[in-house]
Amino acid sequence: MAKYPRAQFSPAKDEMLAIAILRESVVKHDIRPLLDKLLPLAATREAAIAWEGKVTFFFDGWDQDPRETAEIPAIRAYFLDTTSSVCPRR
Repeated sequence: MAKYPRAQFSPAKDEMLAIAILRESVVKHDIRPLLDKLLPLAATREAAIAWEGKVTFFFDGWDQDPRETAEIPAIRAYFLDTTSSVCPRR
């Protein structure tokens, strides 16, 4: 069974929303700008379904860096902080 069964029906190829995660936010470990953009997309079940498979992220400010984003320590730390802030361990 597919993890996201409706994703196969997503018209994402026709419509995408690219959300920039600014270098300043990454360096400051500030997830608020990202959350402010994501919360309206998941405000209701209908909105979440409508945006499923249509959202992607990019990191603005590392254009000249030849590394993959997963190789950049600041980006890795940002996601660790984001995950622990939004989904704290119990």
